[in-house]
Amino acid sequence: MGFVEDHLSPLGASFLYLEEPTTVMHVGSVLVLQPGPQGFDSDRLTQLVASRVAGASRYRQKVRELPGRIASPFWVDAADFDLTYHVRFSALPRPGTPEQLEEFVARILSRPLDRAHPLWELYVVEGLEGGRVAIVTKTHQAVVDGIAAVDIAQLLLDDDPDVRPDPVPEIDPKREPTDLELLAGTAIDIVARPNRWAGLVVGSVAEVATMTKRVLCQTRNVATAVARTATDPAPTSPLNVRVGVARRVRFMAVPLDSFRAVRDDYQRLREARDCTVTDVILTVLTGALRTWLQSRGEPVHGAARVRALVPVSVSERDGDVGFGSSVRACFVDLPVGEPNPVMRLEQVTFQMRQQVRGGRAVGARALSDIAGFAPTTLHHLGAQLGNAASRRFFNLVVTNVPGPQHPLWVAGSRMIVSYPVIPLALGQALAVGLTSYDGTVGVGLNGDRGAMHDLDAFTEYLGDALTELSEALTAEVGDPGWTEPKEPAVRATRVYLALGAAGLSALADAGRLEPGAVRASAVTKTVRAAFPSDDEEELEYDAMLIAAEMLGEQEPGGRIVVAAADLPAAEVREVSGAGAYDGYEVALGAVTVDRVVALHVADPGAAADDELSWYDASELHRLAAGQS
Repeated sequence: MGFVEDHLSPLGASFLYLEEPTTVMHVGSVLVLQPGPQGFDSDRLTQLVASRVAGASRYRQKVRELPGRIASPFWVDAADFDLTYHVRFSALPRPGTPEQLEEFVARILSRPLDRAHPLWELYVVEGLEGGRVAIVTKTHQAVVDGIAAVDIAQLLLDDDPDVRPDPVPEIDPKREPTDLELLAGTAIDIVARPNRWAGLVVGSVAEVATMTKRVLCQTRNVATAVARTATDPAPTSPLNVRVGVARRVRFMAVPLDSFRAVRDDYQRLREARDCTVTDVILTVLTGALRTWLQSRGEPVHGAARVRALVPVSVSERDGDVGFGSSVRACFVDLPVGEPNPVMRLEQVTFQMRQQVRGGRAVGARALSDIAGFAPTTLHHLGAQLGNAASRRFFNLVVTNVPGPQHPLWVAGSRMIVSYPVIPLALGQALAVGLTSYDGTVGVGLNGDRGAMHDLDAFTEYLGDALTELSEALTAEVGDPGWTEPKEPAVRATRVYLALGAAGLSALADAGRLEPGAVRASAVTKTVRAAFPSDDEEELEYDAMLIAAEMLGEQEPGGRIVVAAADLPAAEVREVSGAGAYDGYEVALGAVTVDRVVALHVADPGAAADDELSWYDASELHRLAAGQS
């Protein structure tokens, strides 16, 4: 019975079980379009959606649960799939204001998706000021299960305005099975392939204990990561309250160059490349939170902090999608108690550098294990654990997704800006999403309607905080006591050594590696010139992965061990003509063990594309002895 093949992953199922009336688990997107002279073609959009959905089966399937939840839910074809149910048309009273669009989005996204249908909806909203049109999407996180995700909004975007939808193929959906057929098919498959069902069916007490141990282990990993840069637990905050059903949404568009200019000024002042656009955005948010707390009469003492969970992609390129091993979760204590905006940027940059560049951020796989660790009857515990973790570890979620910096089109209409709407976690009153696209950063604020009654003011505070930070840096540059250095300061270069098991043992035994003993990679001038718009941590993560690839190439199946070392720039020479690694591969002199700052190691049995685990340099000898 083929339907038993298509069960939800444990992570996808957990998103269903996490959902409550006050915490819907769908992500929203608002695409603002500027139609051409001929106006918006609604028929063309409908045909485009039909064409793209035809090639993405999840958007034509719905969820079925087994009686008693004895196994993970299944995806089954929706035999009664009706595109007109999912694609809906609406309009604002002309001329539709931004405030009217925000209110429309807040009401639409507050409503849970109907599980009797495929778990997505798309609204075309006409009547906006300037003849613009908005496309509002809702996609459940069970559909984009967090590992190989393509949101419905992503399916609609094209690089060319003249792209016409493909003909919609005839699709013959499979007959929807009855409960009895699902039960019988599951029972037969369990007998035939018991190993496949180990994590999807209720098993013995020993299996339950094993899975419980796994999730608790990952929770400790997250807690350890938090403790490296912040005090545990998260600070108390008015951001953490019992939330209701209704939402309040606000949007803000900011030129990307405004953030880049702050980053560039700071880098010139500090003679460093460590600051990123993400750091600037977090600092601006810190300033807004500081003003917001003060406006509410909250005590904002010098040590006051707001902890943010910041998922960061560290190998971003135009067109990348999904939530794979390149995503890290940083726990950043935003220094709302610091009155100096430049010092706030200094502190945020330091924390992000310690976590992302130093390899200390939590991997996506660890967070996924906490959210959905199987088996099915333990998913309720998993949901409770995930929500408890959110209250304990952080105060709000901030997502910043860099998008393509060139125009995109939907059914012949140009997309002007994209606003994300991130769902609220249990007990959290505010979520912040940002998407940079074609020179504009779209900021989406999603707040509980009761707790965030002053969300309008929050957008003003964001603008004020950006101005404050920019003016502070300009004033510092204009200080008569400051002069731009004529020569770059001497700085260490982060190098990634492709150690492997042999190199690790040699370094541990001798305390040094002779020149040419191992291959190495680094972010060189050539790399920076090739990717001028990429943040430094993105390039650093690429360099680390290249070192791992070097090992996999020369020692297939061998142990992946990469050491991060800081060496004087004069001792690092770019290797020209390095083939696939040209620009990244470097030659080194001798490397002593005191230069090693971190170790990145693949866990035993890890697949080639699995993430590397981070270890402190002090653990070198333990790892060399085979302990992990």
